[in-house]
This record gives sequence, C-alpha cells and structure tokens, in this order.
Amino acid sequence: DALFYGLGAALSWGLSIFFVKYILEQDGTEPIGLTGVRTFFMMVSGFILFLVLFSNNCRYQDREHDEVVRTIKLLAVSGIVGWVIGATIFFVAVDRIGAAIPTPVSSTNPIIASLIGFSFGFEQITRKQFFGILTTVFGTIVVLI
Repeated sequence: DALFYGLGAALSWGLSIFFVKYILEQDGTEPIGLTGVRTFFMMVSGFILFLVLFSNNCRYQDREHDEVVRTIKLLAVSGIVGWVIGATIFFVAVDRIGAAIPTPVSSTNPIIASLIGFSFGFEQITRKQFFGILTTVFGTIVVLI
C-alpha cells in the first residue's frame, strides 16, 4: 500500500508541476496569481471533500470542540506555510529557472518533514530510514551538479 500511495502522490505532483510550467510559459502569467488561483481551487475541492468525508465518518464528530479548533488552526498554518508560501516560492523558481532544478530540490520535503518531526518527537526514524534520507539528499546534490 505504501508504494502505491507514494507513487500515486508522486505522479499527481509530477503532473501538477508539468501543468504549472506550461501555464507559466503563457504570456501574462505570473507566479503569485497562479498561486492564488490554484489555492482557490484547492480550497473549494478540499471543502467539498471535507463535507463528503465528515458526513460519512462519525469519528470526527466525537472529538472535543477545543481539539477540533486546535486542529483547524494547525491546518490553517500548515496550508499557509506549505501551499501558499511554499507554492509561491516554488512557482517563482519554476518561472525564473525552469522546473529541472527546483523540482528535485523540493522533492526533499518529506525528508525535511521527517527530520522536523523527529526533532519534535513526533516521528521515529530508524537507522535504515536515516540512511535512506542521507542517500536521497546526496542523490539530489548529484542531480544538481
């Protein structure tokens, strides 16, 4: 399952980058506007998905109000940092230097997330996983050279 989901996400993100690069090559398109439009469509899609899942899954309805509010705040911060600020920086990079360099660099984000999670005690990293992280980082450096 992990391989299927991981490759599915990678394929989806790869297609997204292809579309972003194509759109940015059109006259009059700029990265900040692209971020705004993309974020709007993500918000609408996410809200519809939330309504469908929330109405079909009662386990979320049993959560304490304070926990729900805290979760919503954390998701808002996460969305702003990752999908607004991060996407804008990525789109500016694709617009200025193309997709070949920022794409492999940005693909290290799961590594960064794992290391941040590990440092805050939310994620456990085995020696094998740590070796994989180092290999990925070195692989990214080789791609960029």
